[in-house]
Amino acid sequence: MVRYTETNYAAGGENPADYTWNGINQSGWGGTGTLTSHRTGMVSLASNATSAVTNLTPGSYSLTGTLDNKIVNVDLAAGDYYFFIDSSFTFGAGGAIVAKNGTANNYACYIVIKEGAYLSFAGGDTRHGIISANCFKGVTFDDTQAELSSCTRANINQGVSPYVYIYGAGSGTNTALHTGGSNNDSGQIRFAKDNRSAIMTAYVGLYPTSYNAGTNTFSEDAGAITFAQGVNDNINVYGRLSASYVTANDGSNIQIPYCPEPNTDGLSDKPVPLYTDYRIYDYQYYTM
Repeated sequence: MVRYTETNYAAGGENPADYTWNGINQSGWGGTGTLTSHRTGMVSLASNATSAVTNLTPGSYSLTGTLDNKIVNVDLAAGDYYFFIDSSFTFGAGGAIVAKNGTANNYACYIVIKEGAYLSFAGGDTRHGIISANCFKGVTFDDTQAELSSCTRANINQGVSPYVYIYGAGSGTNTALHTGGSNNDSGQIRFAKDNRSAIMTAYVGLYPTSYNAGTNTFSEDAGAITFAQGVNDNINVYGRLSASYVTANDGSNIQIPYCPEPNTDGLSDKPVPLYTDYRIYDYQYYTM
């Protein structure tokens, strides 16, 4: 389990407060933060993704329901994309958002999860999820389900940055860490039971709802990331995670390879020293 720590994974090095407690408060989507402002004029993804392959234009979209057997392409050469989850959204079998043409210090894809809402990966043995295309080498993204199947751990282009950022605006009673058993769906980002083919290439920050600048303290309600029973190492998680807890339940086998900081085009010759407020017993750097 990884206890929540304040870490800035925002594109371009912005203050995380611009994306969380300053921009999305406990009463919902209030505030004047950068990401919140992009909810104005947003449209439903479901109303746009009506065919097997959809090429979205830059803009703001709401995510609801389940995305099954559909590939949604976002072109990061054209502009920024913002996706907002008000209640819940699930990547089902063959459902994927693919961020293409990402480059350092340029446009990005943002997914924002409202306080108490959640994002679920539940496609079983069929590839599904959120993909930053630059993170996979040797894969031809030709708008077919075969491209999703090629996004394996062996093909991860380790040492480059994803151009997808996922932010959580605080957990609720249904998104806090479950203690009732390994089969329960829980967490603000959750990988369902017996899920063996999900993909999540992103920087993830599940933040608390409030920050007290006077005492430099955070509220204790940041979201969790959970891998349910039976999830195995075919799951591809590549990025960096900041959450109240990251937990793999009974029978899960999760491997998360090292990912550099945002806007990195490749690993440096020397590993960057690891700095933390915690006392680390041991750590290892490795490449795949």
